[in-house]
Amino acid sequence: MRGVLALFSLVLLFCAVVLTPDTRDLDRVVIDASLAESATYMEAETLPPRYLAYLRCAIDQWLVENDERELEMIDLPDRVPGSEWAEEVEEDARCRGAEVEMRVDDARLSENKGGTNPEQNVPFAGEDKRGAIRVTSHMSFKIKAERGLAAARALRDVAIDVCHPLLYFLIVDAHAEAEEALAGVVPNQTSIDAGKAKNYEEAMAKIEETLAEVEAKVIEVEARLIRKYAPKALIISFELEMDLSYTRHRGLRHDLVSVDVRLLVKVIVSDPEVRYWHFRMHRGWSCWAMHEYGFNVALEIGR
Repeated sequence: MRGVLALFSLVLLFCAVVLTPDTRDLDRVVIDASLAESATYMEAETLPPRYLAYLRCAIDQWLVENDERELEMIDLPDRVPGSEWAEEVEEDARCRGAEVEMRVDDARLSENKGGTNPEQNVPFAGEDKRGAIRVTSHMSFKIKAERGLAAARALRDVAIDVCHPLLYFLIVDAHAEAEEALAGVVPNQTSIDAGKAKNYEEAMAKIEETLAEVEAKVIEVEARLIRKYAPKALIISFELEMDLSYTRHRGLRHDLVSVDVRLLVKVIVSDPEVRYWHFRMHRGWSCWAMHEYGFNVALEIGR
């Protein structure tokens, strides 16, 4: 009986040794799975903010290249391509041992009317302003990461809707309003009859008075636009240049004095608070438009 019990004990001991799993293998699988999941999670979580950073840099570079230029010579692109960036991201992921398949739509740039994604605006360094630049896009990607004996996968679809803080479209609107307002007060391709004068000195005084009235109307347009756009965080200024060419024609009964006027009005509109980065931090962005007007002022000098 004792021999049977001893044999049974040996069998139990043998089974415990042989059938107990190797915990070292189990630990390795768990570790590999954790590493694969961590790699996949890192790629999935960082891709959207990396794309936002790419978009912000592309727009900021355009701002630097076009700051203080003539409005007629610049044109904000309506989209930012995303395919080249996606290819670079896929290659970069392979260097870290992950497979990424991406589809990134070209980002569309349009006038912002409000309602962008506040969470995405944080990594984009954006701000939801009316009249600023709205950036919309869509990205979808598949991620696979393998670590040893384990693999992990992720699939995401992300809609991008952010706002670049430059008040670009508001600036364009201000320029359009300035052009329309100036056209309503400044004569162009016409002649102004300044009346009659007794002598040459009185004629010059009347001509100067007429030109001063035109200049005053231009200044009033500037003041009105400043009052309107200052609360919207824009600065507007006018620079005037007037070239005069006098002529005097002698007649039998009276002389005719006239002056050909070439008036240049440079309109500058700026967003002084916007900040953007390209090699260094920049603050403020502006563009200008030149408006040219030509007219004639004439009057008679009696004898």
